[in-house]
Amino acid sequence: MSYHKTIKYLDYCEEGKRLKNAGVWKVEQRDGTIAMEVILRDLPYGKETQKDVILQTAGQEHLLGKMKLVGGNGVFTCRWDESPEKQEEWEKIIVPLDEDCYVVGIWQAQRERAKKKETEEVSMEGDELEAEAIPLDAENVSEDVNVLNMINAQNKIAEEKWQHLWGIYPHIKPYGDDREYLSVRPADFLIFQEESYRKVNNSFLMHGYYNYGHLILARIRRQAEYAYYVGAPGSFFEREKQVAIMFGFESFECEKEPAQAGDFGYYMMRVRL
Repeated sequence: MSYHKTIKYLDYCEEGKRLKNAGVWKVEQRDGTIAMEVILRDLPYGKETQKDVILQTAGQEHLLGKMKLVGGNGVFTCRWDESPEKQEEWEKIIVPLDEDCYVVGIWQAQRERAKKKETEEVSMEGDELEAEAIPLDAENVSEDVNVLNMINAQNKIAEEKWQHLWGIYPHIKPYGDDREYLSVRPADFLIFQEESYRKVNNSFLMHGYYNYGHLILARIRRQAEYAYYVGAPGSFFEREKQVAIMFGFESFECEKEPAQAGDFGYYMMRVRL
């Protein structure tokens, strides 16, 4: 018996701009059968109506059925013995609402293709990446010098990438003081290196995103270099802290230290740009 479950998050958009989280898209695979569930919540759309649910694959659109929306909420389910299209060709699911309003969810395969393209583009940027690729046992080069070159190259690349992200991603000041972070979503994990990109599947991280509609990306000075962290929003409780540690989070940051029970803040996990 084989079983696999995937959960994707949906966005409500107007005129091509994402405005808020809109719900979840669940896909379960069990012994060749695929069950899909699309759940929409709290849409700014009060009409009681039925809307198309469309699966887009490699540029083609497949009408899966209609969803009933009542007060901005709705649930759509369908099941196949075999997928109508190969899942590796899935791109997105779309629920059109009005002329310029829609809900969209991106499938994993599209993000992986985009990540591969991004990697290819970065590899052509210049000599900085050449330094990162120098093998540790290169002839006539000591291991210590090689490692130092790699670290310096990685730090330079990360710093340049951070400056680029700072100019294009929305900023957020959750505490009303000078601390300023970037607001990111799971779909934005394409910007991370491979091992950090996989953290998009972290259940604790996704729980925070689903409850609050955003994550933060922070740059923090650590001695002679910067470290980069993703923060999952939540309230501080000792039990919650222990669960966060189990899922790889290192600390909790809030408005005032030390954190007290019930304080809002972010559970922080280190990532690599």
